[in-house]
Amino acid sequence: MTNSAKANGPRALILFLFLSSFGACGSEDATTPVDTAALEKKRAEAERWMERGIYQKALPAWQEVVEASPDDWEARFQLGRTFMAYGDRFSAAAEQLAAAAEIAPEQAKIHRQLGIARRYLGSWIQARDAFETALRLQPDHARAQALLGLTLLELEDWEGAKTAFAESRRLEPQNVDAIYGAGELHRRRDRLSEATVDYRAALVADPYHLGSRWQLGLCLRDLGESESAQRHLKIHRLINSLSDNVVDRTRPELDRFQRTLESILALEPENWRALEDLGAVLEAREDPDAARERYRAALQIHPNASRAQQALERLGQ
Repeated sequence: MTNSAKANGPRALILFLFLSSFGACGSEDATTPVDTAALEKKRAEAERWMERGIYQKALPAWQEVVEASPDDWEARFQLGRTFMAYGDRFSAAAEQLAAAAEIAPEQAKIHRQLGIARRYLGSWIQARDAFETALRLQPDHARAQALLGLTLLELEDWEGAKTAFAESRRLEPQNVDAIYGAGELHRRRDRLSEATVDYRAALVADPYHLGSRWQLGLCLRDLGESESAQRHLKIHRLINSLSDNVVDRTRPELDRFQRTLESILALEPENWRALEDLGAVLEAREDPDAARERYRAALQIHPNASRAQQALERLGQ
């Protein structure tokens, strides 16, 4: 304590202690300066892992960025996405996304992702609110409209859900979530035959859409089409066993991945997503000719198969 603090009595002592708690009277700096170059290097590392789908390595990298720069809403957004992609840690994701939304409330993509996390947590009202906020900021986002509709289904707002699905398909006619949602609306009203039409249409748009695949199998079983039902349920199980990433796999993992894809194609030769993935596996095995063949087959079935088109451009057709 300084002599001046002693001389001026209790009030001066209280002021001295108050200022000391903020480091005003100490010799050390109150804050540690951020190493900007190191931070940017760590961010670039996290982005690379994300791009390659290696989320277990992206996660600690984003955590370091957020710890060093807690007001960086983009870093918190990416950390939230990574929590969801690696380990299904939806509560942790929602916490980061909510913090990002407080920092940058004008960013529609944060509210969309927060709505998705809230859906996984079963927090339907909070999910609805997040999607509605996202759509106020960006009303022409087809997927947000579809996800709002799916959330309204859980709240048994049938008309609201129907309106949201219709708006989503107006914006993007082949939006798979909206097509699936229309099927769900039929199913929940016990119109199973109508539901199967929508589920099949959703699977044309995206053969990997697990919700449509599962519900189609169940509806067909209830309609007495047991053989077709079992086929779809088996495909569902196979697709669900696939990992998200083909790159950086060991040989045994590539072998398993390829066997699974070939099993899917044996059951459903027109599955263009499986053909794209099989092309990626063959490319990873350094068999470009076989990879091209699968990519071309995918494009013949689905001319908008963007991964196949990009791969063929990379491989020189």
